[in-house]
Amino acid sequence: MTLRFPRLLLILTILLIVVLTGGALAQSTSPSLRPAALPLAHTEAPRTLDILGQIGGPSYAVDVVGAYAYVGIGPRLVILNLSNPANPTIAGQSAVLPDIVRAVQVVNGLAYVADDYNGGLQIISVSNPTAPVIVGSYNTPGAAYGVAVVGTTVYVADGSVAKALRIIEVSNPAQPILRSSISLIGDPRQVAVAGDLAYVAAGYSGGLQIIDVANPLSPTLRSVLDTPGAASRVRLAGGLAYVADGERGLQIVNVGNPAAPVILGSYDTYGAATAVSVVGTLAYIATGLPNGGVEIANVANPAAATRLGVYYGNSAANDMALLGSIAYLANQDGGLTSVNVVSAANPTALGTLRAPGAAARVAVSGNRAYIAANNGGLHIVDISNPAAPARLGGLDTVGTALGVAVSGSLVYVADGYAGLQIINAGNPANPLLLGTYDSIGYASSVQVVGNLAYLADGYNDGLLIIDVSNPASPVRRGSYNTPGYAVDVAIAGSLAFVAEGSTGVLQIINVSNPILPALRSQLAGFFNAYAVAVEGSMAYVAEGGNLRIVDVSNPDSPALRGSYNTPGWAVGVAVSNNLAYVADGRGGGVQVINVSAPSAPQFYDGLAIQAGYATGVAVVGDLVYLADQEGGLYVLRRTDPPTPTPTNTPTITPTATRTPTRTVTPTRTVTPTRTVTPTATATSSPTPSATPSPTATVTPTDSPTATVTPTSTPSVRLRYFPYLPWRGR
Repeated sequence: MTLRFPRLLLILTILLIVVLTGGALAQSTSPSLRPAALPLAHTEAPRTLDILGQIGGPSYAVDVVGAYAYVGIGPRLVILNLSNPANPTIAGQSAVLPDIVRAVQVVNGLAYVADDYNGGLQIISVSNPTAPVIVGSYNTPGAAYGVAVVGTTVYVADGSVAKALRIIEVSNPAQPILRSSISLIGDPRQVAVAGDLAYVAAGYSGGLQIIDVANPLSPTLRSVLDTPGAASRVRLAGGLAYVADGERGLQIVNVGNPAAPVILGSYDTYGAATAVSVVGTLAYIATGLPNGGVEIANVANPAAATRLGVYYGNSAANDMALLGSIAYLANQDGGLTSVNVVSAANPTALGTLRAPGAAARVAVSGNRAYIAANNGGLHIVDISNPAAPARLGGLDTVGTALGVAVSGSLVYVADGYAGLQIINAGNPANPLLLGTYDSIGYASSVQVVGNLAYLADGYNDGLLIIDVSNPASPVRRGSYNTPGYAVDVAIAGSLAFVAEGSTGVLQIINVSNPILPALRSQLAGFFNAYAVAVEGSMAYVAEGGNLRIVDVSNPDSPALRGSYNTPGWAVGVAVSNNLAYVADGRGGGVQVINVSAPSAPQFYDGLAIQAGYATGVAVVGDLVYLADQEGGLYVLRRTDPPTPTPTNTPTITPTATRTPTRTVTPTRTVTPTRTVTPTATATSSPTPSATPSPTATVTPTDSPTATVTPTSTPSVRLRYFPYLPWRGR
């Protein structure tokens, strides 16, 4: 007993110290966390980075009921007024949903939305089309891709890792209840229900699966039919199942015996079959790349279906709804196209509502944002009210719009294999193509300074310098053939900084003589070099897993100074006032890093966005414009806490310090591209002499570095890497 009492006293003393010093200990943070408040001296308001507005994204889903179309555009359900099918107009839209809209069915004033990984089933009241309201949701374990509604039961095709059919009771839409699930093979994409049977299109390895749902508490698998392609959607008509089977076209299946379905025939589409509707002996098939649109086939003889007519648009069609003699196509490049199919032999477009689709890069000038939208070309968005961005107009460029810069009323687009496009946007509702320079490489980034445009042009040209003093007739001035693949360029003074993609090299090129640009030095050894930005004497390279900080005060001897490990996949970067804004791919969203001390960058703020894949970023004041491959354009507002007023409250100094760790889990997931400087003038940096100096090659290990790694890695679902700067149209 005499030994235990002092020990107990010691334990109590230690506990008392911990309690008294707990607030002070909480001040020590890992680099991945926001600085904690000093609770005994003052209460500091937290920093915030919040979604203020959003517009665009690819369209994967459409349903038409009455005079309205319900279209998934990125992470929103958008309601269109179809009173004039040739001119659909926006009636209203939902709030930003947790993820991308993959399917929608509207029944009795409610829209049931399959909302991918993070949204599951969303139930939205659309009784007032101008003001849809989310009334309920159910977060499925997988990626909700498809939905079918029968009475008060919703069937959800829950794909990806979950691979199941979910049966959900929605008699109370505010409180959906899971009744049962059945595991499936493949990747469930869509479901149709007839009687006591559910038919699931389940991708490449899953084909068509038939499930007995007579007892919704205990569904049973009746059969699996492995179709030759990737089964994405299924329609039922006349005892037959019509399966949109991807690149293998339309499969027509006899399901008279649910235990043994049989393929009766097939129809080869020009593009990948993505959706199908059947009326009588006619099948209307939505098609994706390489030929997006709708095909009409005579299926009176399922064993020998024949083509009647074809409509091709400028975008892949991901889904289709048929109402009367009009087919409504949900476009990969954003928005909805209405097609008159009254003549099966000659379907013709009636009208289109355009929306920014997959945003690759963004540039901001005044009250307008200019979006390079991959195959969707250029989109111009009014951001005078950042909470409600509105599309003003656009231009469907010939190639793949990957980069954009603005100077006055002229917009310069790096257009993939189509080189440089120069567009007059003086009238944003009707931008006009002024001139084109057809480069020999693959243009993915552009910066403009004065009368010169600097193009990152892949192989062959590398860095290409174009005289644009006459926009109608741009002229090549010079080029520097970088050894690797030039994917991004930043200009500072008379230096061009070129990021070389997967070769992982930063090239520093003297462009004081644009006719004869010369290499000053290069820094090799990056894992990747997707994007580069320059502020002052530092260059910032988005490397994939990291943001790298390079001292370029001596352009002949660049030195790696610091590194920050982002939670996602860093592919874009913009820098403003010692803060680096990183477009951080799927799962990372935008990460804001304090780089005032280059050797010790610190986490400052961030917002992980689940709905898409962040690819480019521009910053103006406290507003951050994030280009996203699936979410379109996000407008974020950064709010810093007010400067605290010190008080005379005494502080307690702990006898020991420690650095606590905590798990950081992003609230939303995101995908990669790169950053675009919002203006045509780059941040200044030391100006080298006009005379080229001997080339210096430096590797990151040649100088001391500091790598900052978060104490914990956020939970990130990396499903795929859809954006590569060098991909073709």
